[in-house]
Amino acid sequence: MWALVLAPLAMIMTEAVGMTWAAKTPIRPSFRFAGAGHIAGFGGVMTATQLFWFVQSQADVMIAGRVLDPHELGVYTTGLFLAQLLAAKFVPPINEVAYAAYSRQHAGGNGADLGAEALLATIRLVMLVALPAYAGLAVVAPVLVPVLLGKQWLETVPLLPILSAAMAMMTLQILFAPATNARGMPMAALRNTMIGSVVMTGAYFIGSHFGLTGFAWGWVGGMAVLTAATVRLSGRIIGLRISALGRAVAPPAAAALAMAGGVALVLHLLPPVPDLLALAITVPLGVVLYGAILHRIAPERIAEALHFARNRGEPDAAPAPAEERHLSKAPD
Repeated sequence: MWALVLAPLAMIMTEAVGMTWAAKTPIRPSFRFAGAGHIAGFGGVMTATQLFWFVQSQADVMIAGRVLDPHELGVYTTGLFLAQLLAAKFVPPINEVAYAAYSRQHAGGNGADLGAEALLATIRLVMLVALPAYAGLAVVAPVLVPVLLGKQWLETVPLLPILSAAMAMMTLQILFAPATNARGMPMAALRNTMIGSVVMTGAYFIGSHFGLTGFAWGWVGGMAVLTAATVRLSGRIIGLRISALGRAVAPPAAAALAMAGGVALVLHLLPPVPDLLALAITVPLGVVLYGAILHRIAPERIAEALHFARNRGEPDAAPAPAEERHLSKAPD
């Protein structure tokens, strides 16, 4: 227990020292709170948001712990761990950078249209990677799990396609909070997490009556409702049109689904081979298929991603597609 307590404390201290050193602005600690009222208020809302996020994201394990036996609970949490790897490790660093960029734009007096365009650029780039990753995970799970975890965890395989669909929605949903926070409206993220804590807990409870797969489908149903609510409520603040969001997500979604179908067919036609060999065949094939299909239906997305990578996200990044430049101030 103490290792779990001390480890994050050590990480926070190391990050504080490292960031201070990197910024080359040593600051002597001060315990005077004069003038910190606004920061404390903003921070209080952010803290409440994290508390409701904890309820939203951990209620499933709390409920599962009461209705599943230890073996089933282990299978569920292991499958959830695999499905959440991308959303838990890939998106949070992007959100930290995005928050700073959005804040700089807002401080510069840019209008709501530009704020929506910046969020759409983030969504296009993140979903360009996330959607094929989740689609690939869903398809190659039968050979991926034995290679990564061993054959004793094969019971997680049926859960992964379901959870992958939920995590694709969650990846999109959590991209909205930095945009509304940067506009000085942390209550928007708090409201969304409050809705999520109720919706997801209810979904988990309903799913608990149907065993392991019930919990997985609870993730899908609850996240669908929460994502729709977030897009509707936060989109109004940011000035994001639902039609523009659809155009941002549709090309990588179509390419990812087509790629998943091709990889599934190859896996079905493969003769019996070791799981590692099957994985070595299907993963590169999936990357090539996805890239080829996306280049066929939306070559500007690949160009935008390459431009972004070359310029490291500087403001001169490639412009948004023409159909996404004109955004109204409220969702459709």
